[in-house]
This record gives sequence, structure tokens and C-alpha cells, in this order.
Amino acid sequence: MMGSICVNYIVGILISVAQKRENENCKNKSRVLIFRDSYTTELIQFISLHFTEVIYVNERYSDDLINKINPDIVVSCKVEKYMSLL
Repeated sequence: MMGSICVNYIVGILISVAQKRENENCKNKSRVLIFRDSYTTELIQFISLHFTEVIYVNERYSDDLINKINPDIVVSCKVEKYMSLL
């Protein structure tokens, strides 16, 4: 079963928008952190099928957030026009 929650506070760091998707039935037990923009919205349903836990964050890349969440995989999924902001 796949669940979804929206949070504004993760592990002691205030962030603007985040979405956590959990998929208990997935054999891949990796935890993924994805820095995203609206471009990724339609991909969420597909990416979430392949990992036990995926956290989607509408923020710039942040070492602090990565260190607090401690994911197995980190992905930056942004539209090309925002590459200068990475």
C-alpha cells in the first residue's frame, strides 16, 4: 500500500513544501530524497512505485537537508532553465 503525506517540517528543518510517499510493498528498500520543481509533478506517481520511501522537496539543493534526512539516493530533478540555481 502506498501512502502520501505533505509536511512543512522535516527532521528539525523548516522547508516550504515537501511530500513524502511510502510504498510498503516495494522490494527496493532505498530511501530517496528528490529536490524538485513543478516539472516533476507528473513523475511522482511513477518514481514512488520503485522505492520504499521517497521525499519530494520543493527547495534548492541543501547539504543540511541531506544530512538530516540521510537518504540512500539524492536526485535533483529540475527543468533546464533552473540549472543556474543549483
